[in-house]
Amino acid sequence: MGKQQQRATGTHHQQQHRHPTPGMVAKPAGAPAGFTWTQAIAGYIHSMAIGSDGNLYTWGNNRYGQLGRDTNSGTTNPNPTPGLPDKPAGAPTGFTWTQATAGWGHSLAVGSDGNLYTWGYNQYGQLGRTTTNTTNNPTPGPVAFPGPAIPTGVRFGTTPGTAPAANTDGTWRTTTPAHTPGTVTVTIDWTRDGAVQTPDTGNRYEFRTLAVLPLAGGEGILPLLLMGLLAMAATLAGRRHRQDTATQTSPE
Repeated sequence: MGKQQQRATGTHHQQQHRHPTPGMVAKPAGAPAGFTWTQAIAGYIHSMAIGSDGNLYTWGNNRYGQLGRDTNSGTTNPNPTPGLPDKPAGAPTGFTWTQATAGWGHSLAVGSDGNLYTWGYNQYGQLGRTTTNTTNNPTPGPVAFPGPAIPTGVRFGTTPGTAPAANTDGTWRTTTPAHTPGTVTVTIDWTRDGAVQTPDTGNRYEFRTLAVLPLAGGEGILPLLLMGLLAMAATLAGRRHRQDTATQTSPE
């Protein structure tokens, strides 16, 4: 069944070497009648398995707390007997484990509450959460879902828009600045869970020229309006003159 340097096979061989012959892992103490194993997971020097009772069992090396319990945690002492990891703090009544996997010195498992829990070695952040100890974390802890993206600034080309303001539907708004006509890259600065993220530069915005009337002020529009009124008056006068002429020349 592989290397048993730290008795990760769960069987009691006298020598800590390779054991190519499969051996049966003893049922955990207190297992209910009809107990069976439903899932098995192999780490580097520790093993895990989920039983038909919904419990997760671990055994083998526990130097980094990868067994999820304090048994010989932080030492290289072997732990050949399957044991229960600690239940996560705040786990609901009837909590069970539904899926698990193991890394080199850390473990991950999904609970019946839908949360992902991790424990063990965290030197490189492989637990997906911040821990006070990077090398020995025997207590299962939840991996938090990422928070929402929060925009902190918007630039149109190199010109900033107004500070992003939140809308009630979860979107954000900003006012574009004055800009010369043309297409520019929109750069959005944002954070997630307080950490600055790589700016988003995947959007484009086109500034266009708006056509205006000559001398668009009041003095420029007024002559145009007067000219329009005069033209309308001339048209009406012409129509009236034609009507009068037609009346005078009509046969009796």
